[in-house]
Amino acid sequence: MRETGLSVSGGLAALKHGRCGRGRGNAVALRRGGRWPVFCATAVASLVAGSAASTPAHAVGPGRDGKIAFTQFNADTGSYDIGVAGPGGGDAVDVTADAVASDESEPSWSPDARRIAFMSDRGDGSASFIYVMNADGSAVRKLGGGGFNQQSPAWSPNGGWIAFSRCTALLENGACSSSQIVAIRPDGKGFHQVTKPLRGIVANDAKPAWSPTSARIAFTRTRSFGYNDVWVIGANGKGLRRLLHDESESDHNPSCSPDGKQIAFASDVTGTDAIFVMSSNGTGVRKLVDEFKDPDDPDATIGGGAVNPAFSPSGKSIVFSAGGDIWRVDRAGANPVLVAGSGDDPDWGRAG
Repeated sequence: MRETGLSVSGGLAALKHGRCGRGRGNAVALRRGGRWPVFCATAVASLVAGSAASTPAHAVGPGRDGKIAFTQFNADTGSYDIGVAGPGGGDAVDVTADAVASDESEPSWSPDARRIAFMSDRGDGSASFIYVMNADGSAVRKLGGGGFNQQSPAWSPNGGWIAFSRCTALLENGACSSSQIVAIRPDGKGFHQVTKPLRGIVANDAKPAWSPTSARIAFTRTRSFGYNDVWVIGANGKGLRRLLHDESESDHNPSCSPDGKQIAFASDVTGTDAIFVMSSNGTGVRKLVDEFKDPDDPDATIGGGAVNPAFSPSGKSIVFSAGGDIWRVDRAGANPVLVAGSGDDPDWGRAG
């Protein structure tokens, strides 16, 4: 059994990051503006019970805390954009507001905080691919790498690579039946595959997350019937191993602390997503923060999931999404601060 740890008063709890390979794991199923990006359907249609419905955990190296990027809804266009806000909250800046009628999501900061990688369905809207832009939203360009769809970009802490999940096979209904972790340089060169496709079953590797040394990548592997597990592999494609061997089959979204000593991850083993932490070798698993009760619904008696945590570069705080909002807490899971009143997929960049 997993040891139950801290339960934050008021239900504000979530945190996710750890060691091993920086991890964002789990095939995303983020609903955008009433429709699902085709690749996100991977988690639902192609995997029967679906993979865990949460989003990124990004690579973060030690440094001073900078701004937080996240996915936010744009009511004027009815689409999702990339917002940027300070850790203390306040008004967020929509850096992709000009991209009308397209969805931008899953931002990942470059180590120098000058650029952001993100997923977008701009173009014909039928598929999502990875793009890179300046931190102010200018100079947007498609990264490359092919595939039917792409998602979950993660910039390596050394700045040399962007890992993401690439769909290479589709079911008849258009859902992805096979996706792998790949990596490419920020200039679009050096593309290579990191994980290999599994034969004979529907399986998707998603939510890559780098170790602080950029040597390993943690990710979520989702197999038929919606089983989610945390795996780790060398950035060179060697040393693949499953990190957790428990009975939950619902572990996802791994993420590393800046010092690389721990891995946090989400799991809905109790029926609602909560955050667990473990050592880098997968031992010492314990619950860190429990379910989250939405402060916008004071009459709620049951909390919702707390997901998508990301450590601050200093390692002193954690940002996460819960109740449709972006929150941050200290490393003990206490002292919650509202960063944005609406959002998902937070990533905490370094101070420039």
